[in-house]
Amino acid sequence: MTAAFDSVDHVILLERLRCTFEISDVALAWFSGRTQSVRLRDEQSDFQAVPHGVPRGSVLGPLLFILYTAELSDIAAKHHINVHFYADDMQLYLTCQRDDTAACTSRLATCITEIGDWMASNRLLLNHQKTDLLWCLCGGS
Repeated sequence: MTAAFDSVDHVILLERLRCTFEISDVALAWFSGRTQSVRLRDEQSDFQAVPHGVPRGSVLGPLLFILYTAELSDIAAKHHINVHFYADDMQLYLTCQRDDTAACTSRLATCITEIGDWMASNRLLLNHQKTDLLWCLCGGS
């Protein structure tokens, strides 16, 4: 993904926390209304609203990102494709018999398209330059 941690939309995140994960009231308020300012020596800027992104350098940032993107697991499962996540990286993988490679390739391509569509509708961007395919053939003749 491209700038994934910086791209998390707070409106979508808050709605997902409320509807999907049933976080409400005071706990939900912890995640709304983030602001930031810059201090240089003795000068400090006014506080500005931060409508996108999750906190960097904290335990909370990756957790919020995982909750934001949890639906990606459902998309992969729908296509019977395994998935591993590490922060903003995702690995899709599957195994198949040689006779099934065309069907598996089609299934993987459909899954990636659906993931790309989901990401676009959730204000995230699939980084095609960092997307690779590794094809391994094992054993047999």
